[in-house]
Amino acid sequence: MNSSTSVLVQNAGIQLVSLFSNAASYSSANAMVPNPTLQVKHSGLPWKYVWRNNVRFDPRGISLSGATTESWQGWTLVSGASNHGGSVQARAMSDVAFGDSGHVITLGYFTVVWDVSFRARS
Repeated sequence: MNSSTSVLVQNAGIQLVSLFSNAASYSSANAMVPNPTLQVKHSGLPWKYVWRNNVRFDPRGISLSGATTESWQGWTLVSGASNHGGSVQARAMSDVAFGDSGHVITLGYFTVVWDVSFRARS
């Protein structure tokens, strides 16, 4: 291949894993492989990934770590929801960069459905 030719990847294999509670995300696609929830999909084909929470929620909220007495956090910001359940991480296989890695590329669209319970106090 000469230097004036470039290869742009428009679709590739993707790896998806469930991260529970406030688990740190993986820094590479290779590091995700031992995760037992790993699923391999292809960005160029329709796919579905179901994440199910493995945490039993206590009606009092989550236990506050480091508290000197038993205490509970019943409220949280929506942006902190992963601390109460988890998240899904997706990476391209072998950390392939889509396109020229300098521009935004739309690979597709997705739908996210939540079943969330809220408690209101008066």
